[in-house]
Amino acid sequence: MIKTVIKLALGAALALSLDRWLEERRKKWNPNALIGRGLDTANQHLEQKRARKAAAPGRAGGSS
Repeated sequence: MIKTVIKLALGAALALSLDRWLEERRKKWNPNALIGRGLDTANQHLEQKRARKAAAPGRAGGSS
């Protein structure tokens, strides 16, 4: 009897944690999240490229 109750409690806890884990994966891999991450990555690369270009010698924009 006690073993059955313990098994049921452990099973319920496992099912809850598995459900939470699956929900996190669904949120992470849905199309909107994938597109958003792709756009964020592309934007970061463009900003880094722009910053490197602006910091390059001879590109300071002063009078030469």
